[in-house]
Amino acid sequence: MRIVEEIESEFQTSRAAKPESSAEVYHCTGSTTLRGPVFGEDFISGLGPAGLVAYPNSKLRRVITRAIPDQSQITLRAFLAGQRLPVRIEVLSGDRLIAGWLLTIQGSWLRLATQLQVIWCPLEAVTKVEVQAVENLQQ
Repeated sequence: MRIVEEIESEFQTSRAAKPESSAEVYHCTGSTTLRGPVFGEDFISGLGPAGLVAYPNSKLRRVITRAIPDQSQITLRAFLAGQRLPVRIEVLSGDRLIAGWLLTIQGSWLRLATQLQVIWCPLEAVTKVEVQAVENLQQ
């Protein structure tokens, strides 16, 4: 019984103490360290090297963290739909990684502007989401 109480105490301590948490996220294209990780319904998000980043659970291999991340009931689709800043999305097509900017969401399909064309891809193909401000270099 004492072991159970110690484990419960450890989990409560890790939830109560909110130090600058971080997580090492291993995904299908490598690994990334996220600050302030949050588990959504079907993704993990946090601050990466270039801003807010999210990875779908279906593309995760493992997550290593000292504290239990905060949890949210939001889905990746709802997260994308609620963004005000430009969203850069990477999708896996066969063995190629394609990057583009999110234009619209239609059901479970995303319309992306890539460097060469506009494409449609299913939400399930997403490997990475980056939310970031875009600099206007023409000024």
